[in-house]
Amino acid sequence: MKLKLGNTKEALKDVNKSLKIKEFNAYAYKNRALIYIELGQNENACLDLKQAIDYGYSQQYGDEVKELIKTNCIK
Repeated sequence: MKLKLGNTKEALKDVNKSLKIKEFNAYAYKNRALIYIELGQNENACLDLKQAIDYGYSQQYGDEVKELIKTNCIK
């Protein structure tokens, strides 16, 4: 929600807290990647998108992460 309101700094803090609580949270990695994309930090975003895939995002939530990788990581 904070990201949608343009508060990337607070959104990033929230996601990082979430990942400290549950390190293997595929959904949180995807959300942090979206924040990094918004900040123009595509290298960090791509690392997080790959983590989301590794932790089972696609099996749980669908192909959104794969599409984000195609549009932001493959050059």
